[in-house]
Amino acid sequence: MQVSGPIVDKIGRRRLFIAAACIHNVGAFIQAFGRSFGVLVVGRMVAGVSLGIFAFLVPLYQSELARHEHRGRMITFYQLGVTAGFCVAYWVAYATFNLKQHFSWELPILLQIGPSTILLLGIPWAVPETPRWLVYKGRRNSADAILSKLRMRRQEDDHEKVVSSPPTSSTSPLGAHGLLIAEEDHDRQEEMESHLGSSPSTTASSDAYSLDMEYLGIIQDVSFERHCPTSYASLLTKGNDNNRKRLFLGMGLHIMTQFTGINALLFHLPHIMETMGLAEINAMLIGNAVSGMVNMLATILVFFYIDRWGRRRILMVGALAMCVCMVSISIILAVYSDSRNEASRSSEMMMYVSNPQATMAVLVLLCLFLACFAMTWAAIGWIFPAEIYSQRIRAKAMGVTTGSMFGCSLLVTQVAPYLFDVMAWKAYVVFACLVLVDALLVHFFYPETKAKTLEEIQLLFSGALVDQTPKAHHPATAAEAWEKIEELCRSPTSRSRHPLERKPGIMQKNYDKAISRSDEPPTAKLSDPLPSILTDFMAIMLCDMVPCRPRHDVLFQVNGQPLPELMYFIQMMTFGGEINCRTALVALIYLERAKLRLPSHAVGSPDTSHRLFLASLLLASKLLQGSTWTTATLTKHRVYKLCRGLYSYREIESIERGFLKLIEYQCWVDDRDLHHFIMRHRSDLAF
Repeated sequence: MQVSGPIVDKIGRRRLFIAAACIHNVGAFIQAFGRSFGVLVVGRMVAGVSLGIFAFLVPLYQSELARHEHRGRMITFYQLGVTAGFCVAYWVAYATFNLKQHFSWELPILLQIGPSTILLLGIPWAVPETPRWLVYKGRRNSADAILSKLRMRRQEDDHEKVVSSPPTSSTSPLGAHGLLIAEEDHDRQEEMESHLGSSPSTTASSDAYSLDMEYLGIIQDVSFERHCPTSYASLLTKGNDNNRKRLFLGMGLHIMTQFTGINALLFHLPHIMETMGLAEINAMLIGNAVSGMVNMLATILVFFYIDRWGRRRILMVGALAMCVCMVSISIILAVYSDSRNEASRSSEMMMYVSNPQATMAVLVLLCLFLACFAMTWAAIGWIFPAEIYSQRIRAKAMGVTTGSMFGCSLLVTQVAPYLFDVMAWKAYVVFACLVLVDALLVHFFYPETKAKTLEEIQLLFSGALVDQTPKAHHPATAAEAWEKIEELCRSPTSRSRHPLERKPGIMQKNYDKAISRSDEPPTAKLSDPLPSILTDFMAIMLCDMVPCRPRHDVLFQVNGQPLPELMYFIQMMTFGGEINCRTALVALIYLERAKLRLPSHAVGSPDTSHRLFLASLLLASKLLQGSTWTTATLTKHRVYKLCRGLYSYREIESIERGFLKLIEYQCWVDDRDLHHFIMRHRSDLAF
């Protein structure tokens, strides 16, 4: 599984599904037609490789495809498949037990080929690649098409990149907030209006808008992460993303799941039933089948509440319920069990329950324990790890997390027989205590992830959120998280790091206000506004980008508000937003990229320059979230207040989305880009 992480990032989720299914079929054939114990073990090992791949790949795939409000149900399908497989396997073993010769074990093994063969046949038309992996590999058009198909909406042309062409005729107006373009380019009218904003009457439907914002969030998150380290060593780094904490939480949840004792009970259920006085082989086979059915039926109930109740609540309630079951079993066994030491017994257990009522009570409590586990920890154990990892480390981290689960399962199943042998009924008390500890660990260390997008969950672990206690960093929305980051960035005690914070470059040497956190500037400079030469240069660049139609009325209004002069608008936004030089320079780089992609004949409305400036500044602030002392991260709410209602919340989001499409989502800016920009404009900026 550790090897599968880099492989799945390289070849994709879909291809690894095909490879795993083929490996599984090979392993099943070796087991079925092998005539020696060694060959059987080899076949089992080959099939085990495929099972390990599926164990981390399926939840990973489901988490990347599902809507955030249905992600819990989607990943629960994996657990339902696992429990259904156990149930079918138990009943097949019971049905084929009395077959003659070798058919009693060959037939169940050959039946393994069925599910993997169905998967192989269905992958070409029913298993698409995940949009997040496609964006990670730069295949945005394919990602857009698949995301649109998955969300049941026809792919729109507004995700296609702009292809400029020279004007061939006069221009004509296209609306109050649109552009003036050539008459031959009317088929590009909607696309160009989307780039620089449109009036509310031209906005898409709510479903289309939600899809656009989901696609935009994936682009922003993945585009940033492509420039961050992706090695296994990065899993143990703290940094701004807190990868180490995520890994410990993911591994810890799987380890705690095994410490509930679930596999110790399932794997040794025949021996446990023998101590209950049910020593006949048919009784033990039926007991296994019944436990598998209880497990599967209880998993079905999870779909009704998994995305309604919080993950933490489900885990803690489930842990307490399992603790009660274990304590009850231990009490019954302590009262009614006897010690037996007969060499003829195949079981090594020291307990023996002769009371039929006590036997039935223990069996009912065991089934209740299985049901509580299936309804809580079994599902969340796969959901939570698949949610918390960022795109760049998700595959590797899921491999490590799932590997820790199998390793701990092996440990528990090997130790459990000795534990039951030595401690008898007290072993159930040990598991009850471990389950209680699990509940406490969840309460104190695990954040809530219900109904959050993968991009919003990324904010839960942001290094800027210095208060890492679960109750202190559970924002309900991404906007709320940004507000928290904004408050902490103003605090001089915050010391979180950012990928852009490297050694001071030419910008720091020649421009004393473009400083990173490592420089620890004096408090007096934190609230200083931008120098006038930089705001003047920004206004000149905006006016030079696209010619705007002149105002026929001095009091030109937008949404009932008078449109301020561009220079005043720039000063108002940069001063009120506490924008520093680094953020302003990044915004200028974005404007330069946008200018290269605008058609040469495009003409804007009177507020086009305002929109371009607003979008570039908002995007630059998000890129540098918390990375500079003087910049408080801009949010939609903050921008709305700064521009005094000039643009609505929906328009601000639309402006940002359109600008990102215009620059083709080329958001990354590092110190080298800043250095080149400053060198090109050194004379203009007086550097």
